[in-house]
Amino acid sequence: MIGAGPLVLATWSIPAALASALTAAGRPIPPPVSGAMVLDTGATFTSISSEAAADLGLQAIRVAKTHGAGGVHENFVYEATIQIAIRDALGNQTVVGNQMQVMGIPDLGKSLPGLQFGDQPIKVIGLLGRDFLRHATLVYDGARGHFRVTINRASIRTWIAQVPGAAPPGGT
Repeated sequence: MIGAGPLVLATWSIPAALASALTAAGRPIPPPVSGAMVLDTGATFTSISSEAAADLGLQAIRVAKTHGAGGVHENFVYEATIQIAIRDALGNQTVVGNQMQVMGIPDLGKSLPGLQFGDQPIKVIGLLGRDFLRHATLVYDGARGHFRVTINRASIRTWIAQVPGAAPPGGT
């Protein structure tokens, strides 16, 4: 979408240890939250929307100060797992993931209302920052609304955490 910039489909879920603890306590595991991540070259780190964190029932592990366009902000930090589907030039799909500490961004969805992915409405669930983008080459043609992200297979291995089912592009 031209107005929002490059979007990547992704899914947030709770960390495996939390899922195990909920299961052991006989409590339900919240379903994953899927949507669009905005590729944000100005964001240092990947972030989760506060709405997605609330949907997952995540509890803040700390508060962090950040510097952004609007000055200094204090935001909650959560432990969450992200999974991103990556397609290669042949159309083969690999899911990469990372369990990480991510900052919650309040009202992220409100700042980008009415987004669509193709002809389907979609909600924004976070930002993919330079911690992810440093493993990629991004070519963005804003006038046409086209972009291409090429993942460095060797480099992305350092971003992928011990996430069940996650594998680097092209296998291990």
